[in-house]
Amino acid sequence: YRAKHWRLTDTCVSATEITLNSLKKHLTFFQNFYITYLRVYNYSMIEITEVKDIKELANLASDIWHEYWVDILSPEQIDYMVEKFQSENAILNQIKSENYTYFFIKSEGQNAGYIGLSKKDDYLFLSKLYIKKEFRRRGFGTQAFEFIRKFASENGFDRIVLTVNKYNEN
Repeated sequence: YRAKHWRLTDTCVSATEITLNSLKKHLTFFQNFYITYLRVYNYSMIEITEVKDIKELANLASDIWHEYWVDILSPEQIDYMVEKFQSENAILNQIKSENYTYFFIKSEGQNAGYIGLSKKDDYLFLSKLYIKKEFRRRGFGTQAFEFIRKFASENGFDRIVLTVNKYNEN
């Protein structure tokens, strides 16, 4: 917010140049920015704790994976990966046996994406961070990383580890 705020204040006219019309123009600009800012950054992270949420997460994961990975993996590979790592049974097993915690990334009541974290002995493993296509490039990834950093710190971790598909250029 500060970076945007400072950039915006650089566009302000000096006090000696303010007229009623220029004031209205600048107030409109700031009101429009503020509305846009709230739309872009109006998010919440909701921990997945109930079985019904796991089903919803598995469906979200399948949708995202089938949209995102099509340039890298075959449909059969995607189906296999979703079943092995993001099906209801796989997610439930990860939560029960592998110390996973999942979060929905919500925006205005909609699922914008999700995060999967696993607490290891001496680091936090960032296993999943996926955002639906229509929510990408709107600041959710940045906010998710800040949330993950804070989660790690609050849980006593000073390292976050992740793996990335070698063909994933995004």
